[in-house]
Amino acid sequence: FFSVAMGTRTAYSGTCPGMLAVATAVLASRGTWASDSPDPRSSRISSEPQCTQFVSGDQSVTFQAWGEDGILVTARPVVPLPPLPSTYPSALLPVPLDPHVFTPPRHRDVNTTSLHHTPTPGICRNAGTLRVSESGFAPANRTTLTVGNLRASVDVHGDGLLTFHRVSDGKLLLREAHVRSFAPSTAAPTYLKLELAFGGDPTERYYGLGQHQTGALNNVNQSFEFQPVNTEVLVPVLHSSRGYSVLWNLPTTGGVTLGPTGGHTWHGDAVRHLSLWVATTAAAPTKSPDPRSESQPSHRVSNVQLSAKPLHAGGSLRAPVHPSPLAELMRKYTAVTGRAPMIGHFMSGYWQSRNRYRTQTEVAEVIEGYRSLGLPLAMVIIDYFSWAPASMGTNRFDPSCWPHPPSMTAHANASGVELMLSPYFNFIGPNATTYPAMLKAGYLARDTATNQPAAGVDNSVLYDVFNPAATRAMMASVTTAPKSYGAVGIRHFWLDCDEPCQSPGMVTAEWNGMPHSAVGAAYPHVLARATREAMQPGTVMLGRSAWAGTQRFGAAVWSGDTNSSWAALTEQVRAGLNAQMSGITYWTTDIGG
Repeated sequence: FFSVAMGTRTAYSGTCPGMLAVATAVLASRGTWASDSPDPRSSRISSEPQCTQFVSGDQSVTFQAWGEDGILVTARPVVPLPPLPSTYPSALLPVPLDPHVFTPPRHRDVNTTSLHHTPTPGICRNAGTLRVSESGFAPANRTTLTVGNLRASVDVHGDGLLTFHRVSDGKLLLREAHVRSFAPSTAAPTYLKLELAFGGDPTERYYGLGQHQTGALNNVNQSFEFQPVNTEVLVPVLHSSRGYSVLWNLPTTGGVTLGPTGGHTWHGDAVRHLSLWVATTAAAPTKSPDPRSESQPSHRVSNVQLSAKPLHAGGSLRAPVHPSPLAELMRKYTAVTGRAPMIGHFMSGYWQSRNRYRTQTEVAEVIEGYRSLGLPLAMVIIDYFSWAPASMGTNRFDPSCWPHPPSMTAHANASGVELMLSPYFNFIGPNATTYPAMLKAGYLARDTATNQPAAGVDNSVLYDVFNPAATRAMMASVTTAPKSYGAVGIRHFWLDCDEPCQSPGMVTAEWNGMPHSAVGAAYPHVLARATREAMQPGTVMLGRSAWAGTQRFGAAVWSGDTNSSWAALTEQVRAGLNAQMSGITYWTTDIGG
């Protein structure tokens, strides 16, 4: 049910503030750019070796080196707009990982280096003197950046279209169908709606884009919404059979449409800029290594995934010399968005769950039943309402049904079984003892339609999970407060309703001053981040949603409340494959719906 892909952090020197460029040792070649001599229409042009900023039409455009054979493109109208808050989510790591080495990061490394750092896109630090590229590739009026095997260009005085070529063979990878467009947003004042469209090839195949119940592996001729819902997980990264990847690094609601004859169109409901990461494959080697040589790394990606012993022993594994193009693109994507930390071996064991275990005695009987039959059991999941009849957000067991939780967790651990619990801690009911304090502190999301706390499920309201102070208080109530789940030995959490369950107040909610239409697609991402920061090393969280980069928090995803049918189970195979091609390292599905 799970595959493993690990990574390590490498220190790179960079030149763009908040966006560290990749060192030349990692890039196939140092970034270069080219342009004609400036004229009045292009006077605001600045550059540095790995970062180029210029004006094209009514937009300011920036190309920045970002990872191996990768470029981050930022575009925004030249008209001034308010700055984005520092908590605006980004899928990108501030420092890309080495895409060639798979060494599991220490559990806390994932949190201490990347969680609270949001890059400031589209700013080059230094202005430079314009110069012409020595490659001779750039025609007149084109501004170009080359990073490794990828070249991005814009005709600043012509059609203004973004174009991406692979350097090694000159292949056209991507070209805009029309210039990206910004217009006033109907969803949020001071924000813009955005459309970005690329042409395609009728034979092109598209993989990734999260998990969907279409029954198809190739996502051509599909449309997906960015708002996550039960069984639908939108991770806005696309891998093409033409040898490129695209990451839409914007948490806005909106969607993507993949045409029946190729091409893809992206639209965002509320943005302040475009942030798009594009990467391609490296140049083909001149000579393949002898596959019979034991000194050469294996060509089989599965060998990297399954060689857990050297990873646990602290060694490192290098990626295959010549992986498939899609595997190479996936490596580069996880190098810029993060890789999951290694977790316990029980993760791949059998998990027992039902709707639902209602008492401490039932849990003990299940564990003893497996032991008496000699059957392996790794995990028992305690589903919702373990707090009832108290209010949601109480975050502790009801003593009438769960009289002594510490003895329950001790019995499970002595039997070699882990316990996972579904606490719904992103919701809080008005009768919870902590509700008045959370309301007074401003830790609850505000419904802009009613100016009241945003309504959640089951007579609850929503925590503002985009507010770091709110999530710290939320997680303390579930992990360290007296008699809380964490205080009695529960270490693993099931993040059910992490979309969050189509709550009534979700669409009109304001998240730490930002409208839902601007950041709502990343709701499961910021919830997973807050959960990981509060959890102990080696623990597991299981949700039913994700966003780009969520894998770096070690979050596992299950495919949601699917139907109990063979047809639905068959659909999960392709859904899971696309989920894993979207960077979701740990993925599973209910075998019985």
